Amino acid sequence: MQLYSLHMKQISPAQWALWQQWLPLSERPDSMDELRLRQRVCAWGLARQKLAEELSIPPEQVSLSRSPSGAPLCPQRFLSLSHSGDLVVCATADSPIGIDVQQILEPSPRLLKILSPTEQADLASLPPEHRPRAFTQLWALREAWIKCSGHSLGAVRQVSFRLEEGNVLCFQPGFSCSLPPVDSNYVLAVCQAE
Repeated sequence: MQLYSLHMKQISPAQWALWQQWLPLSERPDSMDELRLRQRVCAWGLARQKLAEELSIPPEQVSLSRSPSGAPLCPQRFLSLSHSGDLVVCATADSPIGIDVQQILEPSPRLLKILSPTEQADLASLPPEHRPRAFTQLWALREAWIKCSGHSLGAVRQVSFRLEEGNVLCFQPGFSCSLPPVDSNYVLAVCQAE
């Protein structure tokens, strides 16, 4: 598994122009706002550049598309993309993988209901200043698991996690999940099929 990240402000104007050329028109809906378009251009550009390096081919020869469910596809590697705020991340692997990055979120009552009773109790037991990061970790882990497993967002309640001293316990057999370090204002979650 390879993980790549970048802050969009690190992109030079020349790199931005090249990456815009690489983004297919089908990935640019007319209704997309400027931030979302910038995130998408950077995510797909980062993926194409890193896959080209991994595969030892020119970036223009990297084949990227979408599955019927909307997941990014590359014939030679499993691929997952995510972005939040200014941060864009990409994961490549030899087996199914899901990645999610989130800016630290305040837990909303609506989203707290999605957590399992054990997760809710674990979160409630934390000091209030630690709850936003822990909640965001649990949420990002769910999103990464959904991407890895191929389930729809409706399956978000089918999985449960426990955070113990830096380790992630995933109570869904066949998956390994982790929280690699990333910028302090974000949480990065990775889920890979075993």
